[in-house]
Amino acid sequence: MLLTIIPFIAEGVANDWQKAVACLDRTLRSILGNPERDLRAMVVCQDRPPLKPNDERYLFLETKQPKPDKQDPVAKERDKGVKIV
Repeated sequence: MLLTIIPFIAEGVANDWQKAVACLDRTLRSILGNPERDLRAMVVCQDRPPLKPNDERYLFLETKQPKPDKQDPVAKERDKGVKIV
């Protein structure tokens, strides 16, 4: 099994939340479209995106980590790092 961990930006932190959600949806559909059934994706996020993937290969893990300041690029990178550790 191969697990892909996807740190996902929080709503209110993303410059364009709808675009971020659309990109995540495209990424997850790409994983679903792979003929290899032993792939998994774990999306780590503060705010669960409004997606409805009907596949057991996806897992959404909502963290209680505080949202970073939208204007602080270092805090945003730190947030991403915490989500993948």
